[in-house]
Amino acid sequence: MHNKCSRSINGIKSIRALDLESCKLGVRTPDIRNCAKYYECTVSQGSQPILQAKECLYPLLFDKDSGKCVHYSDTTCDDRAAPKSPCEYDANQCRSSHCVPCHIRYPSCIGLPDGENFWAGREWTPYYIICHDERVVFTGECSTSDKTEIFNPDKKECAEFEDKIFG
Repeated sequence: MHNKCSRSINGIKSIRALDLESCKLGVRTPDIRNCAKYYECTVSQGSQPILQAKECLYPLLFDKDSGKCVHYSDTTCDDRAAPKSPCEYDANQCRSSHCVPCHIRYPSCIGLPDGENFWAGREWTPYYIICHDERVVFTGECSTSDKTEIFNPDKKECAEFEDKIFG
């Protein structure tokens, strides 16, 4: 039984017809442009084999040798683009009119050094990020137990709120 795969996947149409023999179910193939994306051969509701577009979760990338999503440092992307920011992943893009934009919901480390950094758009608040290889590895909030603390972007540390005013 053949499926001409005429449907478009990320703007790319399948080049060949798929059948149950040539479409090895569960086999994953890397996207040729994006290192976080891949295609998996699955069976549709009508028992037709199809290539389904999938994406790794941030900050994982698709490893073409193992056929799995792995830590970004455990694979090479060759000529495929390797997304670094959560907002470069389709899963974090808004799909409805009342969605808070990705750059508001998630911080980015692109262009920032490793270590503690301010959260762009939330400067002089308790929120900060820890970056490694231009990727967010931790989002934090300064302590608010005794005195209100904010993250000082100049000193790159949590400090009492008065430091912003008098410091």
